[in-house]
Amino acid sequence: VTWIRRKDRQLLTVGRSTHSIDTRFVVSNGPGWNLLIKNVNHEDAGLYECQIQTEPMQQRFIQLNITEAYSVIPGGPDLHVKQGSSLRLECQLMAAAESPSYVFWYRETRMINYDNEPGVRFELKRNGSVLVVEKVKLSHGANYTCSPSNARPAHIVLHVIEEEEKPAAMHGGDRRNSTATTSTNTVLTLMVLLIIENRILYFVKYKIHKYITSSTIPLAEADVCTRGRVVMGGRGDEDRGDERTNGWSLILTSVSANYREIRE
Repeated sequence: VTWIRRKDRQLLTVGRSTHSIDTRFVVSNGPGWNLLIKNVNHEDAGLYECQIQTEPMQQRFIQLNITEAYSVIPGGPDLHVKQGSSLRLECQLMAAAESPSYVFWYRETRMINYDNEPGVRFELKRNGSVLVVEKVKLSHGANYTCSPSNARPAHIVLHVIEEEEKPAAMHGGDRRNSTATTSTNTVLTLMVLLIIENRILYFVKYKIHKYITSSTIPLAEADVCTRGRVVMGGRGDEDRGDERTNGWSLILTSVSANYREIRE
């Protein structure tokens, strides 16, 4: 039995012996005449011929296609996690013909499988490996690589977000700010009410002044009604007499008394 690589007519084996200078090609020791290729690479792809030296000679052709296995880490190429949270990085093998014998994990250039770091463990699976970190620290931020025995490695960059904690004094300050805001709103409300009240009083004052100045009550009578406190309906300084009153109730009382006096 002879094995030949067709693309370059290279004689590989005759019987149990290897005739190629490439010692990766051997014939199995089993009952058959199977051709074994160690450490397969892309250059090994192509058509192979098996010749059986009989009369007539028998031939078998086999097309060898090479698919390179590779690995991926979902979530890459950059992954952001919060400080103190848990982390699970999974290294998945793609297009692999068999399970890996091992999967090495690297943080930057250091292999960490055997560091026995607290809170960090590794799980070997049929199609890859899993890196588990129970509580992420700032020091865990780095470039991670998973390197299976039978596939191309994969990479991911881990970014750890530092958790900002507000001091207790800052929380108290927030409450004080809230109280101050409430007090400010209350003051503004009172100011608005005072403005409205002043507007109403000004309107009443205007109506009373207009009523008295347009009435037929003699000036002397109006002066008597005000009991020497308010001078209504005069000229000059007398026009501003109402500004010297001790209160709006005095004006209203004077007008009411004057009105009752006229009716009587």
